[in-house]
Amino acid sequence: MLKTLQQQGIETEKVNDGMDISILKLNLSTQQLTFASAKRTLWIFENGKIDISEYKGDKFPIGSSQFKEKKFTEKQISIQKNDLIYAFTDGYADQFGSEGKMTIRRFREILAQNKDKSFTEQESILAQKLQEWKQNEAQTDDILVVGIKI
Repeated sequence: MLKTLQQQGIETEKVNDGMDISILKLNLSTQQLTFASAKRTLWIFENGKIDISEYKGDKFPIGSSQFKEKKFTEKQISIQKNDLIYAFTDGYADQFGSEGKMTIRRFREILAQNKDKSFTEQESILAQKLQEWKQNEAQTDDILVVGIKI
């Protein structure tokens, strides 16, 4: 992994740079979602429920030499028709604006308030809210939000 992330160096060099990532495997015939993650969270709005279900990933990144022993856990999650699944990078919540960071709480609220809209509408709303937040600030990180409707 260190070679892939171009982090190889001399033996004594410590590499503390890593990558956060989520891996999802969706089996529609068994209605099972397998989730494994390095420092990322998965959100699911389950059909008929108001609150969001949150599944946390493991607390270490891939690629970093900071953690000696890394074993990523897989979570098996039952899914049903009309569930909404969201996987995302930290870029949206970490974006700076005049009031500081957007925060994960604000990001979750935006999704929760707009979960009944189409993904096209959600994309537009997320882009608009982000622009309103950051105003003249430069985008500070990559931003990816993946939405899946079962």
